[in-house]
Amino acid sequence: MSQIPPQLYGSVPPQQPYQRRRVDFESIGVAWKIISSDFGTWAVASLITLMILLILMIPAIGFFYVKLFQLVFTMQPGVGGRPNPFAFLQIFELELMLAGLSLFVQPIQYIFLGGMSEMALRQMEGIPIAATDVFLGFRKFGSLYITGFCYTAAIFVGLLFFYVPGFIFAGLFCFAPILIIRGKAKAVDALVRSWQILVGDLWMIALLLFCAQLLAGLGVFACYIGLIFTMPISSVVVAITYRNFFPPNLQPTEGPRA
Repeated sequence: MSQIPPQLYGSVPPQQPYQRRRVDFESIGVAWKIISSDFGTWAVASLITLMILLILMIPAIGFFYVKLFQLVFTMQPGVGGRPNPFAFLQIFELELMLAGLSLFVQPIQYIFLGGMSEMALRQMEGIPIAATDVFLGFRKFGSLYITGFCYTAAIFVGLLFFYVPGFIFAGLFCFAPILIIRGKAKAVDALVRSWQILVGDLWMIALLLFCAQLLAGLGVFACYIGLIFTMPISSVVVAITYRNFFPPNLQPTEGPRA
């Protein structure tokens, strides 16, 4: 694997290590260049991730639809022609239950996406990558799962308040998995440090991650098969942004904090 040229991902010049670079929307285009430079590896990594997440979600989704099917029948007129007056409330409770179950699955996706960010960093550093590197985050499973659970819960609560706080939390906490995988922080401390690093670029990082995730989700429109190619975009954008803040010669423990 050839090394990705530094100018490709916009690193801070070594002679100016403390020059702070703003969040760059060009990183989305750069992310696609990084992915397309090794399409096969990224596609297999995405396929592995999607298959495992699907297997984990099948029991929860199956349970939801079985219960929903049962509730539909209770909504039909019964004795005396009266439907079950609590059926709609039960459907709402069932949806809340599914959301609660997803809170325990989403941290697994969070760990995989953190592995993809580490893959992108390694590729930018000229280190050969393999599809199995998507499992790199599982070396720090405990810390990442706890962080992923807190991250998912914060975004879920934020989305309830007209969505905007959810996108802000997603942006401010996006460095956490990299900090954990690279041994710079543990569990909740990684969320705090990510917040401290990015709070000065709050709106920019929130908008950047929103756009990246929107593009990553476009694969759904290609019968979901397109997700194999678009899923890594947001993780690679996070890696590029992390590298812009902390080039190889500058570690987070030394760098600027907002």
